[in-house]
Amino acid sequence: MKIKNFYVHIPFCLRRCNYCDFASSEYSPHLAEEYLEALGIEFTRRAYGMRPETIYIGGGTPTCLSYEMIEELTDMLDLLDLRDLKEFTVEANPGTLSVDKLMLLREAGITRISLGVQTFNQHGLDVLGRFHGAKDARFAIAQLREVGFENISLDLIFAWPGQTAEEWLEDLQMAIKLDIPHISCYGLSYPEGTPIAKMLANGRVTQVEESLERDMFDRTAEVLAEAGLARYEISNFAKEGHQCQHNLNYWRGGTYIGIGAGAHSYEGNTRFGNCPDVGLYVKKMSSAGTAIDFIDEISREARARECAVIWLRLAEGVDKDLFCNSVGIELEELLAESLPKLLAEGWLEWRGNRLRLTDKAIPYADTILSELV
Repeated sequence: MKIKNFYVHIPFCLRRCNYCDFASSEYSPHLAEEYLEALGIEFTRRAYGMRPETIYIGGGTPTCLSYEMIEELTDMLDLLDLRDLKEFTVEANPGTLSVDKLMLLREAGITRISLGVQTFNQHGLDVLGRFHGAKDARFAIAQLREVGFENISLDLIFAWPGQTAEEWLEDLQMAIKLDIPHISCYGLSYPEGTPIAKMLANGRVTQVEESLERDMFDRTAEVLAEAGLARYEISNFAKEGHQCQHNLNYWRGGTYIGIGAGAHSYEGNTRFGNCPDVGLYVKKMSSAGTAIDFIDEISREARARECAVIWLRLAEGVDKDLFCNSVGIELEELLAESLPKLLAEGWLEWRGNRLRLTDKAIPYADTILSELV
């Protein structure tokens, strides 16, 4: 079966970060081996013969697995038909890499590494609860280049407690100096139940002022544009030819298949996902051969609205003809109630056949786009 995106979730980290609310668990060799056995069952039952255009192995931290486990994981890919593969990404964190692991990934056909750096500032790393040190990120990038990886993406976080505008600028300048072709920049959030949210509640940390966070957001686009990294999505910047194809398909409303604990899939008008608990995933896959936790049938209109909201996050905006061909509903008809107001207020604009956020709307995109759901 030909598909656009194929995602594999590896839910293990050496240590959970203070801000993390993803489906992840602390790494245990025994549990990781059990998980890979369960993942192999799901690969065989759901992925055999699939023909993806992109593969993304995320987490968690896939590279916290041992060399032997990574080899076991990459061997599962033999079940896929890779003749149409355009991009193959693996997430990694500094401190979990070795030349041997990276050579194995190269030999398995991985073309792109997404490195979770978050900041080059040691105090920031401590506040965020990161496992690696300030020098480890630069060393990891050197390792990647030594093995031959040039398509590298960095994740950076701004507005962490105590961060100054100068410190954020230093992070951006370091990424530019390292000649990174893709950078994702996210403002720190405080998800309920996470250590960082508890630290905020009991006064151990203080959020940066809203005006400072806005300044950091605005400066990000300016500084990266000057270095040749254009914004192509609200939080993502890339040199020409280095945009993440896996995410572009998702943002344009494409179908996707996900396997592993907590992984979601979307086919036709059906969205379904596996249970996020690692132990329960292993138990269900071993006993029943499936770990599906929910199945939702999505109406055509609901799906179209979701597509419009996600697609509008792209700098290119939504091509109304492509949108109609994709979801079967005219964009103007779908957004008839809210579109005139948002156009009149200058939050959205038409550029030919494309509807897009205006420059002034980008910092408020989540609030503006929520009106379209």
